[in-house]
Amino acid sequence: MEVAGLPISPSQRGKLISAGYTTISSLTSLSPHHLARDLNIPEEEAVQILGAAASHNSRLDTSDGGHSIVNGAQTAWDMFREEQSSLRITTSCADFDNILGGGINCKEVTEIGGVPGIGKTQLGIQLAVNVQIPMGLGGLGGKAVYIDTEGSFMVERATQIAEASISDMLEYNNHLAKQNRVCQVKFKPADILENIFYFRVCSYTEQMALINHLEKFISDHKDVKIVIVDSVTFHFRQDFEDLALRTRLLNGMALKLMNLAKTFNVAVVIFNQVTTKLTEGSFQLALALGKSCFYCTLLSNDLSCDSWSHSCTNRIILYWNEDERNAYIDKSPSLRSASAPFSVTCKGIRNTATTTLLSILSLFLFLSLTHPNLTKLTTTAMASSSSLTLSQAILARAISHHGSNSSSDRVSLSTLTIPTFSGLKSSSLASSSSSSSAKPRRRVHSTRPVRASAVETLDKTTETSLVEKSVNTIRFLAIDAVEKANSGHPGLPMGCAPMGHILYDEVMRYNPKNPYWFNRDRFVLSAGHGCMLQYALLHLAGYDSVLEEDLKSFRQWGSRTPGHPENFETPGIEVTTGPLGQGIANAVGLALAEKHLAARYNKPDSEIVDHYTYCILGDGCQMEGIANEACSLAGHWGLGKLIAFYDDNHISIDGDTDIAFTESVDKRFEGLGWHIIWVKNGNTGYDEIRAAIKEAKAVTDKPTLIKVTTTIGYGSPNKSNSYSVHGSALGAKEVDATRKNLGWPFEPFHVPEDVKQHWSRHTPEGAALEAEWSAKFAEYEKKYSEEAAELKSIISGELPAGWEKALPTYTPESPADATRNLSQQNLNALAKVLPGLLGGSADLASSNMTLLKMFGDFQKDTPEERNVRFGVREHGMGAICNGIALHSPGLIPYCATFFVFTDYMRGAMRISALCEAGVIYVMTHDSIGLGEDGPTHQPIEHLASFRAMPNTLMLRPADGNETAGAYKVAVLNRKRPSILALSRQKLPQLPGTSIEGVEKGGYTISDNSSGNKPDVILIGTGSELEIAAKAAEELRKEGKAVRVVSFVSWELFEEQSDSYKESVLPASVTARVSIEAGSTFGWHKIVGSGGKAIGIDHFGASAPAPKIYQEFGITAEAVVAAAKSLL
Repeated sequence: MEVAGLPISPSQRGKLISAGYTTISSLTSLSPHHLARDLNIPEEEAVQILGAAASHNSRLDTSDGGHSIVNGAQTAWDMFREEQSSLRITTSCADFDNILGGGINCKEVTEIGGVPGIGKTQLGIQLAVNVQIPMGLGGLGGKAVYIDTEGSFMVERATQIAEASISDMLEYNNHLAKQNRVCQVKFKPADILENIFYFRVCSYTEQMALINHLEKFISDHKDVKIVIVDSVTFHFRQDFEDLALRTRLLNGMALKLMNLAKTFNVAVVIFNQVTTKLTEGSFQLALALGKSCFYCTLLSNDLSCDSWSHSCTNRIILYWNEDERNAYIDKSPSLRSASAPFSVTCKGIRNTATTTLLSILSLFLFLSLTHPNLTKLTTTAMASSSSLTLSQAILARAISHHGSNSSSDRVSLSTLTIPTFSGLKSSSLASSSSSSSAKPRRRVHSTRPVRASAVETLDKTTETSLVEKSVNTIRFLAIDAVEKANSGHPGLPMGCAPMGHILYDEVMRYNPKNPYWFNRDRFVLSAGHGCMLQYALLHLAGYDSVLEEDLKSFRQWGSRTPGHPENFETPGIEVTTGPLGQGIANAVGLALAEKHLAARYNKPDSEIVDHYTYCILGDGCQMEGIANEACSLAGHWGLGKLIAFYDDNHISIDGDTDIAFTESVDKRFEGLGWHIIWVKNGNTGYDEIRAAIKEAKAVTDKPTLIKVTTTIGYGSPNKSNSYSVHGSALGAKEVDATRKNLGWPFEPFHVPEDVKQHWSRHTPEGAALEAEWSAKFAEYEKKYSEEAAELKSIISGELPAGWEKALPTYTPESPADATRNLSQQNLNALAKVLPGLLGGSADLASSNMTLLKMFGDFQKDTPEERNVRFGVREHGMGAICNGIALHSPGLIPYCATFFVFTDYMRGAMRISALCEAGVIYVMTHDSIGLGEDGPTHQPIEHLASFRAMPNTLMLRPADGNETAGAYKVAVLNRKRPSILALSRQKLPQLPGTSIEGVEKGGYTISDNSSGNKPDVILIGTGSELEIAAKAAEELRKEGKAVRVVSFVSWELFEEQSDSYKESVLPASVTARVSIEAGSTFGWHKIVGSGGKAIGIDHFGASAPAPKIYQEFGITAEAVVAAAKSLL
């Protein structure tokens, strides 16, 4: 009886139901104290509720209706006959059905547990489809209720299984037609989907409420024959303050499900996640219920587990036996313990490929004994209450797997010789495919429960054995290279080899002989320490950059296989990665570039820009802030052609990631606007990976994160799943043990001939892909010549003729202005002539002055625009721009913020320099000249630090002409980043400055020595060049010969000839004074031991800029005094 019938208040009834007390009987053994604690109510109120329940029970006991225990007695013979006549639902796997006695039994609760990725959801969907098989074909003709707690149900997958089931029914119907017995099969996939009642529950309270509602729902839908809960404990894995409360909630739910099964003659199937491990010969199962797992061991059951499991009639464990899925009957009152193999295919649950004809015959034998009317194939037999759904599964499998054109190969029921056999089901139903003593023995890496939606939907393009051999080739190339170098990271390549193989061998489009083909798919290994994965893939794919000798020289001097991927060293590597998080941000930039170019140049009749960006990132990348910054933008921009694989192996250098990283990555990325897929078996789940990629490609309006749960160091018997395999060689003994464990008898660096032959096709295929695209582009060029010319310049990096003429010029009479404003003038002038120029600011566009006025914002729905809004994400911004720059030589990205905030993005800027990415960094507010904002915003050491960074151009222009010159230099230098330090305060247009002078780094702007040696040289940069010019005027009034030098870029000056440098800074003139509102570090190299450097070697201050300059001694007067002291 429901608590809804108690004479208590609605709020009290609500509290009872929320706490799991749904029936009056569940209250009978409670004390007021316990009920008060569970409902958080006073004990007096609990006494009132219990009194109402006791009174109600008393009335029931004395009422007339024959509901006493005696009157409801049932004999054991009645129970046996009831069991014999019970209906069953096929799993579509004959071996699986065999150990179940014909399928999943109605009127019973069946718990099915298994590790992530084993196929629980697949089985649930299969049962929801199979329950609808018509009675004429031995089915139930029913409907299904599917309760989804994890979001793992996939309509696409259900459609595929439905299509396969319809095909099977039609095939079996054809078989019946030969005996003049036909059942009408009018199903369409949509009909099957219509008969699955889907409920998505997002909390345990919703789940409890729905379970309570099911009785009414099934009463209204009497054709429901199965209730599936996937998974039953998902919402109970959180920590409960009171574990007893959770137990009562679960028990109450279990009792409710038992009553449903008995009352309505439906099958109740509940799925549960388990983790597995071997402990001293026993197989241990842990139902995934958070920190307070219920443990039950097959050899000695723990009674603490039984409080839930006793509510289930049968318990089945799905497990891995090597690389084969198996089902094991762990508990049943009528079925003996046995195991059977099954497989998950694109068509659903099926027999394994190893099922033999003998197995099929033995199944027919079983059918003939349990269903004696089967061989007659009469209408009565077909429609009887003894379900013949197993016949459908067996015949369909027999026809599809063992059919032949030769009549001698066909199996006929009438010709079977059946030996005599007796006994009840409980003692006679042994599996023909495996012994009852078979125990699960695959060691599985435990995973957190998360939203999962990956399903196997792709047909394999390669034989599984060859795929496995190829995957192991990748693993051992990595193992052998690291072992030879005695340095490196073997763990990631061993774990990620399956996804790497599928990407490079089955999914990605590329030309190994032309790594720079424009429309290739891009791949980024963000977890760059695992670079041997990519080197092995490039080697197998036929790239000339990674030959066998390159693998053997891994991490050695002069090799093309450095310790982390380097795009400038190894063709086929797109970006330089290693610092964690940089790669995924680069990948966002690559995907942005593709989306932008596609929006600008694709036409309705010609999709000329069409490629994907793939990325593998690890737990370390996920922890880095830059990854979140970039991925947030990727979701905001809807980069649908960005597919990232998260190598979820739960291991970091310090140990398990649980020590510092326990967030839900899935939910975070879902919040960032990504599509989420979980591949639960990344070690051997090739179909899962294929299906995930297919699903990801179908999602075009957002990027996809495919979480792939892997075992780091997979295959290593003693080091896998541990930090010891992360960053060091396995060692000779462990390498040998791994070879034995994975069955790899080959010498180091050996590529088996069949693997080599298989991969060799990528060379001609890649050439054909490029040729096809080139032909397509030729047609495009005929129709759209102007767009084609622009796109060609972006692809080649060739600048338009005369582009530099667009740069504005200034005279001393031009108005004074801040160089940040002059920068905006130059940017807008260049945007008109450089089709590849695009960029933006980190939420400071109006301060940095970086808006391109003739263009709109690059957004999800306007990707053709060229103003990129990065938000307050400096680090991500820099790395994204690296990706844009490395996508195509003619793309010229710029990004902007305050100069001091380069501290937030220095990692990306350093990678710019290392990987030869020609990003233009527009850094405004470059000194104490910004004034009142104070020392937090006033850069001091920054100029010196970037001058120390290799392959970086640090430019500090003083006025309009120098700003134009800085932009000319930046545009021309496509293989090194340029940093422009620009002022907030207004500066005059100085006489003598020029674009050409900036190109030389340092040059003379004024000199009154009339060709003779000057007395003193004053050297200034940026806003301080004006101070140098004023000081020179004062010194000249005193008769001094003074040369003023603008030192815009140290790097460019150093690249000039010795004669030029001598002409600007003659060695004979030792009286030199430098003036710069920043650190004096490094200036003594310029002024020499006889000179003086005026600057700031301490933090700034908050005050108006003129006051700060005066107080810090950066004035014309101070320069004059310093110069005089040297004369």
